[in-house]
Amino acid sequence: MGVGGLLWIVSHVPMLCVRFCSIPLKPLMIEGVLALVENHLALRASTHCTYHLISVESNKRVRFISHYHKFIVRLLVRLHKLTFPEIAMTSGYGEGKPIFHQSLNPSAPTTILLIHGALSSSEGWNLVAPHLQPKYHLLIPDLPRHSCSSSVTPFTIENTNSLLAHLIQTQAKDGVAHIVGLSLGAHVVANFAAAHPELVLSVFASGMSRHTGDRNTTLFSHGFYGVNALERLVPGRVIKWLLPELDFNELPTTSCTVSLCREIIEFMKVTPERFPKRTLVIAAAKGGFVPTNDNLEAAKFFGQMAKKGSEGEMSRCVKHDGMRHAWSRQDPELFARVVEAWAERAQVLTDEGFESLL
Repeated sequence: MGVGGLLWIVSHVPMLCVRFCSIPLKPLMIEGVLALVENHLALRASTHCTYHLISVESNKRVRFISHYHKFIVRLLVRLHKLTFPEIAMTSGYGEGKPIFHQSLNPSAPTTILLIHGALSSSEGWNLVAPHLQPKYHLLIPDLPRHSCSSSVTPFTIENTNSLLAHLIQTQAKDGVAHIVGLSLGAHVVANFAAAHPELVLSVFASGMSRHTGDRNTTLFSHGFYGVNALERLVPGRVIKWLLPELDFNELPTTSCTVSLCREIIEFMKVTPERFPKRTLVIAAAKGGFVPTNDNLEAAKFFGQMAKKGSEGEMSRCVKHDGMRHAWSRQDPELFARVVEAWAERAQVLTDEGFESLL
């Protein structure tokens, strides 16, 4: 019998006993990194409360527990003599409710905060994180109204800034972090740095776009919802054929509603008042039959604002003609190298295909 079979027996026999005895137990809602173990294996939970065994090196995923309880996880860890650090739970409070986050390699001396895009989740960083995790402490939250933080409302700039500020103050090393955002996440980190520069070491913003205030928010939010609904009807094999370089395999998404789309649009319509920290603005310029390229004019606009900031001399605005909007799923190793180069040395990897836009 293999390890998978043993894990199945150990995890399901107690559940069968519970069901037979009709003992009511509250489903486990704690999700995230539950244990970092030897041989580069980790116990994680997806946004659907399903535990997985993940190889950090290969990113292969095997489901072995579903909707289960903390004592079973602890039992598995004890049986296999694995370490069991503090469970990555909640930090920050939105209307009395906590925001979910993953905390990886908390003993590292420097913290990087990774912010996902619209209708995605913290699992969207599962290809990038293994390349950063050996050196950095990673904080990877689910934004309000997204995935495991879906009950945390509202998704506004003020509430999100408050939640992220509390997360950094209580969890980050020395109470500061390098902040990285992709797509919607880029707008989140830019607005956060404007509000709380004292908590930020540097800003990495990829895939920013401009949504001017004169757009009809109601009409646009319904259009956003409709496009997303159509995208989800497209079979995965078709997406793989159209975008073979992007890896979206088994990537959880957030339930899409018109009200959430409205809040996302309202969030992205706001232009940060300032860029007080050194900022790297990136535009992924590869388009084609499927228009997955970022808006270069929007990147230049935000790059010029960053150049006018108090650390503007060190800020940069660049593009990469070979990368698509979701390039964290296209070349996660390159994404991680660019994050590290910017965090450590304030450098852009020009020899890797990046070109200045300003």
